[in-house]
Amino acid sequence: MNYQLANTIGWLLATTFAFLTNKMWVFATHADNFKELFHEMWSFYFFRAVTLLMDIVILFVGITLFKGNDIIVKLIDQCITNVANYFFSRWYIFKTVK
Repeated sequence: MNYQLANTIGWLLATTFAFLTNKMWVFATHADNFKELFHEMWSFYFFRAVTLLMDIVILFVGITLFKGNDIIVKLIDQCITNVANYFFSRWYIFKTVK
């Protein structure tokens, strides 16, 4: 399987799981109505899509252009995108922490 396709499928599955766990346990936010829940969910998927694009670019540059080791490039990529995901979630998505 192509590494970009595998990466995108993994992202879709992981993002759904991440939204639920971040909402319930990491940031423990509570939406009072559907509009607030939808806004949190939309924001979460939007910012995760931003980091997916970062992910795709880092993998392309590291593996395809620089011919880097795919495992090492992915490890570096995950460090960068995980930090970005945390800050987006903390500062923009789940602002209210209970």
